[in-house]
Amino acid sequence: MAILQPHHGLKIPDFSTGMTYTIGSRLSEEGFGWTFYCQNSFGERLVAKILKPQGRPRSDIRREWEKEAEMLTMLRHPNIIHLYDSFEYGELYYFILERAHGTLKDLVFDYGVLSDWEVIELGRQLLSGLHYVHSNRVIHRDVHIENVLYTGVSSPFTIKLADFGISRLLDDDDEVRAYSDVGRGFDVAPELYQLGYTSFQSDLYQVGLALYYCLTGRPAIDKDDGDPEEAILSGIARKRARAIKTPLGDCIAVFLRRRSDYRFKAAIEAWERLRACRR
Repeated sequence: MAILQPHHGLKIPDFSTGMTYTIGSRLSEEGFGWTFYCQNSFGERLVAKILKPQGRPRSDIRREWEKEAEMLTMLRHPNIIHLYDSFEYGELYYFILERAHGTLKDLVFDYGVLSDWEVIELGRQLLSGLHYVHSNRVIHRDVHIENVLYTGVSSPFTIKLADFGISRLLDDDDEVRAYSDVGRGFDVAPELYQLGYTSFQSDLYQVGLALYYCLTGRPAIDKDDGDPEEAILSGIARKRARAIKTPLGDCIAVFLRRRSDYRFKAAIEAWERLRACRR
């Protein structure tokens, strides 16, 4: 069967379950693939994420698809996007996912910067999801404002951690680091540039970037700061958080410390400090 390009109105069957998905309008197209709105045979509104060939061997794409499907099947939590189905059709690999209203970037664009209370509540849910992820020995590695989704049409919103495409399941030993050079230039933790690995504390650094964005409406570090590695290693993200001069700003600054040893050690510890900012 030739590669079947997804498009609005296309009907995609999962032969193993008998379910058919009707492709709706396109949400996005990125390097990894496409995302489309879709409906299943019962008319339930979902999202289809479809991996692109990208000129790579099919065996590589299949391995990536199987890994992400395994992660999402294992990680069932109220603050993690729910996987309903995964299958191959037309030489493409499909995930059928829970539908959200948008990303954190969309949330700030649509509603404006969030209040301190809203940022703390967002952080509570995101850290709860990450605590579950880390308890299952998974490092997410891409906690980004476009990979954290929200549902609901008014505050308080429900937060959903998504896109486990570059996540790493650690071996059952004492190793708590994932060696790699994968990551978005301005959104990785300093240790990826310095030492070539990520850890649970790297995910917490990225939580700090997300909280800063939601509180201020702008990235803590971006292309205006020059070279990504130099900007991240300069500690400018932490300094900008401290410059907010509030207890919440000071808490976010701890997430953004350059050395992982001086950040929060775990998501639950980070939540204890973030919760104290309610007072």
